[in-house]
Amino acid sequence: MAGVGLFLAMQFAYSIWELATLSDGMENKFSALARDKYLSFLISQNLLVLLAYAILAVAAVFLVLPMVTVWTRRSKSEKRRWILLRACFLTVLIHGFFLLRLAKTRPYFLSDAKLGNWYYKLLDWPPASWQPAISMLLFVVFPVTVLLWVIQWHFRTARPKARWGGGVISLLVVGIAIFPMASKGKSGTLKAGTTVKEKPWNVLIVASDSLRGDRLGCSGYKPARSDGPAAPGVSPVIDSLAGRSTRFERCYTPIASTFESSVSFMGSQFPHTHGICQMYPDQATVEAMERKLVPAASVMEKAGYDTAAIGDWCAGYYKVVPLGFKEIDVSSFD
Repeated sequence: MAGVGLFLAMQFAYSIWELATLSDGMENKFSALARDKYLSFLISQNLLVLLAYAILAVAAVFLVLPMVTVWTRRSKSEKRRWILLRACFLTVLIHGFFLLRLAKTRPYFLSDAKLGNWYYKLLDWPPASWQPAISMLLFVVFPVTVLLWVIQWHFRTARPKARWGGGVISLLVVGIAIFPMASKGKSGTLKAGTTVKEKPWNVLIVASDSLRGDRLGCSGYKPARSDGPAAPGVSPVIDSLAGRSTRFERCYTPIASTFESSVSFMGSQFPHTHGICQMYPDQATVEAMERKLVPAASVMEKAGYDTAAIGDWCAGYYKVVPLGFKEIDVSSFD
């Protein structure tokens, strides 16, 4: 546990240092507002990250404990500091594995200068025909095998009562994983006697924060790389949808800021009309907006639709400004 905690503590300290370094010298109206009114909130949110680190610590100990135990038994040295270093070393390896997997599945999260270059060179080394099989072995078969070995080690070394508890938890996890797949086919079915023509259309609005329209494949954009994850282009799914849809090439935002432009989009009003002209409106401004604006979600709900807004922290403004949605499931606006 100490070795895992040591590594995670270093990671947390490095993250805070990097955040402070990157934001140092940033001077604009948003940074000033954040310091003056939301400093305590920002600090509390960073401290809340420690909860995630605690969860990671538990998961890492679950994985590392069997490996350290086996390694220590086979080693000539059983001193405390060596056990600590082994645990820390194995945690670093696990961290590195997940970084590689992140680079494989979500390459846009990583900078080419930091990780992408050598990673792609490493994965591009085998022949192209071998790469799918190698990826399957490295990122699916290998971790599943390790996880199964870890689980059987814990079951073998646990007490009988703990084994029963672990078995029940395992069944619950499997059940939770299987239930959505089993019920997937039931969703979207029509009631008896209902035809497709009688059923109103579903309306899905997908908004991506900071996504430039001229950086989509359907707009003619081509990335610098054309191999690996970049082979199908930067937006293959959107491009496919655009190919069978009506595409508006001259659609402009009334203001180049997420919050205010989203209110305009959902309410069909300019910012100077609805009054939301900056990222942090006060309560009086929000109340004034409610009196002026008739959101699209409210209109659709009156027509019989169930409405919901779902998103990450970029959609946090739905909690700040009421826009007519019945259900709101978004992260906090930090």
